[in-house]
Amino acid sequence: MTLTFKNRATLALQHATPPELVDETIRASGFELGAEYPAEELRREEKVYASPDRQTVVRYAKDQYVRIDVLTIEAQSGKVVDQTVAKLREKLEFFEGMELKELADDPDLVHRCFGLRALAATLHASWVGAILSIQNAFKDERLEVRRIAMLCCVRLGWFTLAVVVRAAATREPDPELRADMEAVAKDLEETPHIPGRSPW
Repeated sequence: MTLTFKNRATLALQHATPPELVDETIRASGFELGAEYPAEELRREEKVYASPDRQTVVRYAKDQYVRIDVLTIEAQSGKVVDQTVAKLREKLEFFEGMELKELADDPDLVHRCFGLRALAATLHASWVGAILSIQNAFKDERLEVRRIAMLCCVRLGWFTLAVVVRAAATREPDPELRADMEAVAKDLEETPHIPGRSPW
């Protein structure tokens, strides 16, 4: 399905939302399954649903890199996107934009890790708010949070994150993570994704 749309909203589903519930909710909202793509090295597992007139598409993807399930709603009209999001929200719990940044900045370990991973899975363009959240995560005393911050940089692939990762590596106390961060910074400098263009 190679349709191009002007408006898009990408939402992170609440952790452990049953795939059956997602599929049932999308279909009940008037969409039909149009295509399925298996997970590959540079492709997420994805199901693509379309409205009967093919003017609105819902993409249900499982991001294997940051372990987040996402919904992307695409349409020519922003109003249609908003209406579709509202309809899906009646049965599904998901987060977007500033909601995710608030979670990513939350000191609670579960909230912070989910928020960081979800930001990485849902953003399509470089956003200073996300960069600040990742910078702060690299300063967290918990190794798990710092490792997830690095994983987010890999997933996003923005060259603007190379300097963030390299600076964090200079103060990273864990030798294994520090070596990984240095390798990630080098990779971002040499083969970055272009901000505004999804690697998927």
